[in-house]
Amino acid sequence: MDSNMMRVSASVVFAETPRPKLMQSCLDVFGALGFRREDLDIVTCDGTMNAKPTREWLRKWGLSWRVNASDQFGRDRMLKLMPTWVVVGPKQPEGATPLSQRHQAEGICFLIRMAAIRFVT
Repeated sequence: MDSNMMRVSASVVFAETPRPKLMQSCLDVFGALGFRREDLDIVTCDGTMNAKPTREWLRKWGLSWRVNASDQFGRDRMLKLMPTWVVVGPKQPEGATPLSQRHQAEGICFLIRMAAIRFVT
């Protein structure tokens, strides 16, 4: 999971192929770190112009339809179909400076690396 992390935000990227067990593990790690569902941002790209992904699409990725997920799309979507992906990570605190955001991301990345060393190896 560490190799899929975005260093700036401590978000985890799941691209192209749904892996519901890995997604659930990711959500469990964030839960173990004290993040509740409402503390997480979930951004998706399902290949449509929908503002929110469908329940069925979320289910395939291992996400509850109750999560607050937004679907990203752009003008170029009409020209080409982008690969599907999901990004899960902690919301940025209100009033956070770029430095505090970086420190938060570094702290979470460190905890996930330590958990991977302890429980995966």
